[in-house]
Amino acid sequence: MGLYFNLNEDERVYARPSDIYCLIIYDIVSNKRRQQLSHLLASFGVRVQKSCFEIRLEKMTYRTLLSQLEDFYRSDQEERIRVYKVREDERTLFDSGESAEEMSRQIFL
Repeated sequence: MGLYFNLNEDERVYARPSDIYCLIIYDIVSNKRRQQLSHLLASFGVRVQKSCFEIRLEKMTYRTLLSQLEDFYRSDQEERIRVYKVREDERTLFDSGESAEEMSRQIFL
């Protein structure tokens, strides 16, 4: 509670670290590079489809991820990496199976 000793309740809400929820979608032609990117993204979040990851991060970690993606990206090849920041409370899931529910709990709890 040390950081918040001088703040009222409303100020404490804004002072807490906020998470960023993002969706990362990629299209990489090279199998080797695609696998490298997949391993990188798996260290930050959860794969939801073959070329799509859902990731929840603190702001500093988000900047680190963007920096690593920028270093990974090669403009001379036909590669596409897209990062969408979204509000996780506005998502809708149409998914079957226990793994989808379990994955959702891991990410959002």
